[in-house]
Amino acid sequence: MEMNFSYKPDIQQIPVIQNDFELLWNNWGVPRPESRQILMIIEELFASMIRNSCPPEREHLVEITLNKNGNVIRVVLQENGGPFNPVTHDRKKPRDLLFSDSGNLGIELIRTFVDSMAYQRNSDRNVVSFQKMIKRSGDKA
Repeated sequence: MEMNFSYKPDIQQIPVIQNDFELLWNNWGVPRPESRQILMIIEELFASMIRNSCPPEREHLVEITLNKNGNVIRVVLQENGGPFNPVTHDRKKPRDLLFSDSGNLGIELIRTFVDSMAYQRNSDRNVVSFQKMIKRSGDKA
């Protein structure tokens, strides 16, 4: 199963994203704990892309593709702003994160919650993807 969405690079789009994905999770039967984690990851990547790579003078969209294959959710975010690689973006020690104002805490949380994450720069587009395993009903913790 695959779904595609497009959003303006505006933080005001986050409630729209939340609504869109809440409906999708219910349709796909994604358990609540995993759906909340995945949504938090999407929101943080969306906000980070806007903050770090989307110049306000350039008209563009952030495209989000979700794919569910068995118990794996794969998410791809793409946009045509300046280069921004959250995979290698300014890794800090946990103590440094507490005293930093650079916004890296969200990216560190993303790295904690995902099973894998990748970045590519393709034809002037940032392409960030991640995978998250979800529990199926009956799976043990």
